Amino acid sequence: MMTGIEVIPDLVQLAQDSGYQAISSEQTADLLANSFDLVVAFDVLEHIPQDDLPNLLSLIFQKLRPGGLFIARFPNGDSPLGLPFQYGDMTHVTVIGSGKLRYLAQQAKMNVVLCGAQARVIRTGYWRHTVHFAFSAVVIWILERVVKFIVTPHLRITLFSGNLVAILQTPEAV
Repeated sequence: MMTGIEVIPDLVQLAQDSGYQAISSEQTADLLANSFDLVVAFDVLEHIPQDDLPNLLSLIFQKLRPGGLFIARFPNGDSPLGLPFQYGDMTHVTVIGSGKLRYLAQQAKMNVVLCGAQARVIRTGYWRHTVHFAFSAVVIWILERVVKFIVTPHLRITLFSGNLVAILQTPEAV
């Protein structure tokens, strides 16, 4: 079973009218503890004030079953390539990089399984596009390693991605 959580009441109603289970964000406290295997938040965390993020991740931790996963995508606060995503939307109030994500995960007692670039899809169909995407993926992979080796050899950051993807996991035994 899936449950959608939305802050805009009209969208909650639209989802419910379309046959989906959806609740308003004010109702999240009513959800049972340890009742979800997975919580997904794509393009959400950057809209949450920084001071509220620890409470949000603690709430997610409470709602996940032991071993449950939280997957999030947000503009990459570690990279200049994240700037258009972060600052192109007036409702983005929090910049999140890998260091801040690791800190928040630690505060919420969750383990970081992954914090890195979103997948690069090599599109097929038109052969020139396929070659372009494959070639650019290789060039980006090489550039990322060279620049990190020279500039930031001791930091675990992703430089050549506009967004970061994070996978956090609750401990198996809580």
